[in-house]
Amino acid sequence: MNESAVKLEEQIINLFSNTQTEVHDGWILKKFADRLLVLPLYNNSPDCVEERIRACEQIGRKREADCVFRVVENTNFYLNSRLESRHYMMQNCSIIGELTLTDEVAAKLQAQNGDGRSLSMDFISADQDDGLSAENSVLLENMMEIREGTCLHTACNTAKETGGGTNGQKSRKCGIMGIKRAELLFLFNGMPLCRPSLSDVLQFALQKGITKVLVNLPGQKLLPELYEQFGFQRAYAYHCYEKKDTVYS
Repeated sequence: MNESAVKLEEQIINLFSNTQTEVHDGWILKKFADRLLVLPLYNNSPDCVEERIRACEQIGRKREADCVFRVVENTNFYLNSRLESRHYMMQNCSIIGELTLTDEVAAKLQAQNGDGRSLSMDFISADQDDGLSAENSVLLENMMEIREGTCLHTACNTAKETGGGTNGQKSRKCGIMGIKRAELLFLFNGMPLCRPSLSDVLQFALQKGITKVLVNLPGQKLLPELYEQFGFQRAYAYHCYEKKDTVYS
């Protein structure tokens, strides 16, 4: 059992505590839109694995959602082959990076960002309609914009914006980069190749009292050099499995 990875997965899962959740025989199920995310973190003995898979599929049918199994490396040595035998296919391999914001990291950021420029980002309270806990905040760029909602998409690796308020106003989309809870910041889709830079985000996190940063890096097997430069460590990898006949836009 990869206990350190399971603990980090728990922290990520808890960011979305208001999402419709069910636990079946130690497996956590969370519904996001038309997908049922299955996180088999516990009770991973080989006995009754196929029975658990069928039970999750049955729950998915009741909720009108397709199952997506998120399998963390070294936590379940039997599930991959069982899923493939039931016509599931690995959709992607992603990794989670981890960084503790130490004095050394702070000094490096200060050396790089010594111009004292104002950073155009901030944390605002999360909407519980997004599945986020009221204890959380979301990290946005361009805070003069009107915020549109965020929700977690499928395998916890992409954020998408849903329609904003009901008063008919439209605004330019804000850059939604991550979620904060207490002293943890989770960047849920890495850093796109645009402003703000990773250095900017880490500097801002330090200013706001963040002590740990987790970053989700879809489609990666190794930690990119950009993250290694700031002291990120590869925490673990995970794979997502979906049925072969499932088509997503």
